[in-house]
Amino acid sequence: MRIDAQDPKNSYIEKLVAVTDPGLLAIEARLRAADRWGVNIGANEGRLLALLVQVSGAKKVVEIGTLFGYSTVWLARALPANGQPAIGQTDGRVWTIERDPISAAHARQGFLDCGVAERIDLLEGEASEKLRELESAHSPFDLVFIDANKSAYPEYLDWAERNLRVGGLVIADNVFLGGAVFYDAKPDSVSLRQWQGMREFNQRLLSGGKFTSAFVPTSEGLLVGVLV
Repeated sequence: MRIDAQDPKNSYIEKLVAVTDPGLLAIEARLRAADRWGVNIGANEGRLLALLVQVSGAKKVVEIGTLFGYSTVWLARALPANGQPAIGQTDGRVWTIERDPISAAHARQGFLDCGVAERIDLLEGEASEKLRELESAHSPFDLVFIDANKSAYPEYLDWAERNLRVGGLVIADNVFLGGAVFYDAKPDSVSLRQWQGMREFNQRLLSGGKFTSAFVPTSEGLLVGVLV
């Protein structure tokens, strides 16, 4: 997220999309108390995630990087019919991966507060291990949302290429890497692995190969691709 509050565009958007939901506000309060508010997506990005779930008809969603579960709630709430599937349909589900046990505990509380715990499987551990487990048990998926270890984005994209259905979505946050990817030489603000990994990730998605993709120029940058 990390928006510039002095930018009138951002101020305007923030006022229009301000969250009033008690469950989401409780997650925000926990993030602020931990000095982590701003690491997560914001309300406008949450709305965009929910919209993409709805318009794509996604039912099987994988999130890489849970943090306190703010984005997970937006994804889960957008699943078909909020747990009331039509005849012949199946319930939607989010599998979300978090390696930090403290964050995972906060996320579980948030899912309960927001009434979506029954729609979410939170997998604690390293993403590489948990993605292998998901691949063997539940693939293919409809949507993959990436918001985790920035240097590992190319590896996550490899996994998404193998495990998304044709027409499935990959969505990634922080693809501007705080502006570091704009430069042809690595700035001091990031590691070489992060800079190279994110530039590779962006190039692959925008190259016209396996995905049709476009940037959403949020403050931190979202990239949305459709597997073709």
